[in-house]
Amino acid sequence: MMNKKGISPLIATILLIAITIVIGALITAWSTTYVSSQTQMVGGGGAACVYVGLRSSNCNLNQSNATHLYLIIENTGTRSISEIKATVQLATGEKKLTNVSDTDGRILTLDGQEAKPAYIVNPFTTININNTNQWNSITLWVYNPSCSEVKWSLSPNDCQ
Repeated sequence: MMNKKGISPLIATILLIAITIVIGALITAWSTTYVSSQTQMVGGGGAACVYVGLRSSNCNLNQSNATHLYLIIENTGTRSISEIKATVQLATGEKKLTNVSDTDGRILTLDGQEAKPAYIVNPFTTININNTNQWNSITLWVYNPSCSEVKWSLSPNDCQ
């Protein structure tokens, strides 16, 4: 008779456990990276921003003046936005950050699926923000580090 020898049951068990741990670690690393990249693609700013959206409409020059540009701003998502900022870019290329306020002059806040009238405060003393020939674009963005990619831009052509 032939005398066959194999791996002891203890060593076999240890090898199976080690292989299972390595495979589990690889699956965890892959899934973490995959989920993170998908969340950023959908929300533009990670998991905290998946349910936040921003849009503006009705940029109305008749209700605006030299220091405030009137428009309607909408949160198209379902989570609240506690503050919105704007960057105004002049025809010369110069940019300045400014506040977006409600019609009472307070910081604009929006609940989910809500639209409100708002004013973009003119950050320049040398231009009339009501004159669309003096600026190139205005970018609205959610003032929250985790949602900084949630933006909406408007051009002078969007204002009537």
